[in-house]
Amino acid sequence: MTARVLRFAVAVLLAALAASALMQTAATPPEAVTKYLPKGALLVLETGNFESLLGEWNTSSLRTDWFASDNHRALAQSKLYLRLNEARDELAAAASFEPDWSLLDAVAGGDSALAVYDIGELQFLYITRLPEARALETLLWSSRARFEPRRAGERDYYVRRDEDSGREVAFAAADGTLLLATAERQLAAALELFASPDSGEDSGSVENEPWRREALAEASERGEVRLSYNLRGLLATAHFRSYWIQRNASRLAEWSSGVSDLRRNESAWREERILVRAEAAEAPAQADLVLGRLLALVPPDAGLHRAWASPETGQTLELLRRKLFDPKPTGYPAYLGSPMQAATGPALETRIDAAPPPPETASFRPTPWLSLFAANAPRGLLHVESAYRAPGALLESSSTLIAVLGESEWDEAAVRNTASESVAELWTVSGLGLGWSQTGASWRLDGLADVSVAIRGRLLLVSQSPELINQVVARSAAEPPAQPLVYSAGFRRSREHEPYRRLMSALDFLQGGGRVPANQRAPMLFSENLTSISATLSAVDSIEIARRDRGATVEETATYRLAD
Repeated sequence: MTARVLRFAVAVLLAALAASALMQTAATPPEAVTKYLPKGALLVLETGNFESLLGEWNTSSLRTDWFASDNHRALAQSKLYLRLNEARDELAAAASFEPDWSLLDAVAGGDSALAVYDIGELQFLYITRLPEARALETLLWSSRARFEPRRAGERDYYVRRDEDSGREVAFAAADGTLLLATAERQLAAALELFASPDSGEDSGSVENEPWRREALAEASERGEVRLSYNLRGLLATAHFRSYWIQRNASRLAEWSSGVSDLRRNESAWREERILVRAEAAEAPAQADLVLGRLLALVPPDAGLHRAWASPETGQTLELLRRKLFDPKPTGYPAYLGSPMQAATGPALETRIDAAPPPPETASFRPTPWLSLFAANAPRGLLHVESAYRAPGALLESSSTLIAVLGESEWDEAAVRNTASESVAELWTVSGLGLGWSQTGASWRLDGLADVSVAIRGRLLLVSQSPELINQVVARSAAEPPAQPLVYSAGFRRSREHEPYRRLMSALDFLQGGGRVPANQRAPMLFSENLTSISATLSAVDSIEIARRDRGATVEETATYRLAD
């Protein structure tokens, strides 16, 4: 009896252990498909559930608004869009079917990744977790008879090439995944990784490339969507340098790689970015409350604010000049000749009976400000701006304030003298008529433009609006929160959209826009093209950006707060 009870107990124990092992095996998620992406990728886009995200996009109002926007209409007429359409037609010829939205819906699975290997040639590899039965029902599988069968990593794949364009399309189904590529070598390399996935650092996977390891080592858990990119590789490509909209390739040379993760909840979308420096730098001192003190000054209804810790002197001076003292564009040389001269050359339409007019010499003088900042270096810089329309005014204007946090307390008399000297030639003749009058918490400089200044210890406030200065002064007594940041910014789209639309409409109206029906012309740049971008994003109330510098890396968070 005892022996039977013992055998029964052992059997129950073994069954329990087997069930536990089975449950643990079932609970272990499959390895990420990025493990099967071959080396050489310039960027990798990945998500845990592509099918769900694509379904959400297909039914969203944002998709409808975007395709109906003037900005999309302008894009559809651009050279870049036409070239992409041409490439799509070439891929369609190579695949023998149309690569459209219905195909994308069919091949959208769970864990998915898209790796781009060549921007100019549009060489990419797409891998998605897709049940085998569903994979066999796709248009790809049903068209395999028109493809050439081949084999790599002990698995079959199919490839087809268009001889006229040289484009290739290749696909395979392996171990519950679907693979689609526009270059055979990438797909064959991926299948080899399926055959030997546990080769460690010697494997040919993108996961073992230094740029991706460096970026992901600093990142937290993957968000709903993750984008990792090899900046060194991207900067080496002519297509990236030509089409990168920011046109700041020289500034990007500081970085080697980066990663961005998107996370969402009901009230906001948050993008967490990490940039890895090519050469580690010393992290800036962040022990004080520079950004905290400046951000506490921002009025709650401000349309835009930007704040920098340890700004460069030139940056501070340029912001003062461009926004308040001399708000006009620079860098465009004045053309003093006649239109006929431009067309026929300098030999014609040249006056010989009068001396040419002297070039305009009156300008903003930066030297007084440079001397002031040399004596008291800026530790922090704040820019606040909001659109408004004055009573009786036809066009929108803006109310701007710039705050400079000095290393020590400002000398009020020295600040006023500096401001007067910097605009003496620009606003007056021989400095006549420049004077200061006190209004509440600020001093107003008389002249062709309204500029007021106020001093509060280490804080220098400059604005064309005494009312805005009074608002900021009232907030300067608040205890600032700790903000270990090097940069912070915020933009209230919902507040600024309508003033922006009115101003852009006025600009196009003054240029005679709108006289031709919309369906017979390209969208007007200001009132239609640019304004439709903001209108498309109507679900976004505001955007906030916060940046931290760790020395070897820079961490940035962009928060998109949704409208109620």
